[in-house]
Amino acid sequence: MNGNNWQKLLIVSHPQLFVRIVRGCPCCPAYPTCPDGWQQVVARVVERISKAAVGYPVRFCEISERCGQLRLHWKADSSLPERVERGIEDAIARAEARAACTCATCGAEGRLHSSSCGRILPLCSEHAQGGSVLTPPGTMNVYLVRGTRTHGLVRQKYDRRIDRFVDVHSMSPSTRGNCA
Repeated sequence: MNGNNWQKLLIVSHPQLFVRIVRGCPCCPAYPTCPDGWQQVVARVVERISKAAVGYPVRFCEISERCGQLRLHWKADSSLPERVERGIEDAIARAEARAACTCATCGAEGRLHSSSCGRILPLCSEHAQGGSVLTPPGTMNVYLVRGTRTHGLVRQKYDRRIDRFVDVHSMSPSTRGNCA
């Protein structure tokens, strides 16, 4: 999926997640409106949700960028088994975390920058404009996510290299503050 048509190709590949029929006409209210640098992140989350929701009526309501963050909202036309819902939630949590450390322009590793006009986006060193947004030590890429062993929320760090959430305490001190 390259070029300016990646959103259309994604929708054509997964119409069950995007296309609605309204008054007999197809429409796509969740057309992805996010930076091209997040193309692979969005494609991956769509694939993951498509696999997790096989046989269930799941649809995207929104895929967009707001305040430098990827926003993904979905709904189901009926109740879902817990494993399906957890699979969708995990896919979305990983996509939102990955987008937060992915350059919105080119898709390389990046960090939040604030432009002179107040726009905040994650950008790589090549595309960085404005100043880097400072984060308190040890909090970069740390999220509250649903635990795999518990139903409650746990504090975990997103590890970009392996595309997974890991226990904050299991990481070495040298990588705790990095976007790894």
